[in-house]
Amino acid sequence: MALEPNLEHILMQALGARGETGVGLEPGLAERLVRDTVKAVEQQESAGQPAVLLSPPAIRPVLARFLRRSAPGLKVFSHAEIPDGKSIRIVSLIGSGA
Repeated sequence: MALEPNLEHILMQALGARGETGVGLEPGLAERLVRDTVKAVEQQESAGQPAVLLSPPAIRPVLARFLRRSAPGLKVFSHAEIPDGKSIRIVSLIGSGA
């Protein structure tokens, strides 16, 4: 899984404004992020696949903490943690509204 590019941009901006202490998100956006993530995690787990979210390195720690309670089976990795030459397949976009 990955973040929809516009959502990723919003999260990067929010983190830049708040620093490492947390992301200041509009409540509706935060709720949508959680809802979409939980739905995607459930789909992955029901298919017998691991639930992994790929994110930019700058927001990975905050995103992992933010989603920990809602989606305890989710693993959040940054782009930098994927070895060179390793192919990945994005099966869903968080925040795409689909």
